[in-house]
Amino acid sequence: MPKLAGRGGHACTGTFETFVLDDQWLKTLVETGILGVLGWGWLFGRCIRRLARRSRRERHNGGWLEVSLVASIVSFVVGMWFYDAFSFIQVTVMMLILVALSATLVQLDDKPLPRGALVRGRARVRRLAGVEAEPLA
Repeated sequence: MPKLAGRGGHACTGTFETFVLDDQWLKTLVETGILGVLGWGWLFGRCIRRLARRSRRERHNGGWLEVSLVASIVSFVVGMWFYDAFSFIQVTVMMLILVALSATLVQLDDKPLPRGALVRGRARVRRLAGVEAEPLA
């Protein structure tokens, strides 16, 4: 029976007997316990829900970027049942990049900046910093 916090990564039992788990979810359950599995499940579930919500709101391109990110993340999550995914660093890094892109995408504001907002913003920063505006040549 797995404990709440697990046994730890590659816990040594004092014998030379070893076993290989070819299921990342089961391996995570053994190593980090129920809290670790719930943490990873929350990360993936939250990411997928936020992307799906944004995809339904998207009007310009139909939400295809969000759908493709969800499909990639779901395929990784399902694939974790069939091999020890975190042992293959390339796959894990690509998944983390996809999650980071997803987090960035859902934080983007769909409203474009008004005309001249960037110039006014730079002038305000210069004024607050006490720097004189450079004359235009």
